[in-house]
Amino acid sequence: MYFLKDDEELIGKEIAFIDLGYLDSEITIATKDGGIIQIEYGDEEYYPIRSDVACHSVIESSSLLAELKKLKIVTDRDVQKYKEKLKKEQERKHEQWLKQKEKGEYMKYLRLKEKYEGGK
Repeated sequence: MYFLKDDEELIGKEIAFIDLGYLDSEITIATKDGGIIQIEYGDEEYYPIRSDVACHSVIESSSLLAELKKLKIVTDRDVQKYKEKLKKEQERKHEQWLKQKEKGEYMKYLRLKEKYEGGK
């Protein structure tokens, strides 16, 4: 499984699957070589959905995921790799948040220290 960044990357590829989504304004297209692209469409415009968003959408949609697994476009290993990557990203963001929080608390401490002990 890999994600195409542009609809022009579909040129020359054999389409294996198309899903119009239920009440959505997006189309999922999968190629026989494992490429996937989701396209958002409106009245007269369309554009590819970012690959990280598309990946999340595919993995979280049980019916779409089941269909892509049946066609062997997505494997259990692909899903596992995505979930591991997501977990690492969440851990990284949490660590970053903790560092920012600690820095903010330290800056607050310094301001209070200056306010209450600065004149001594």
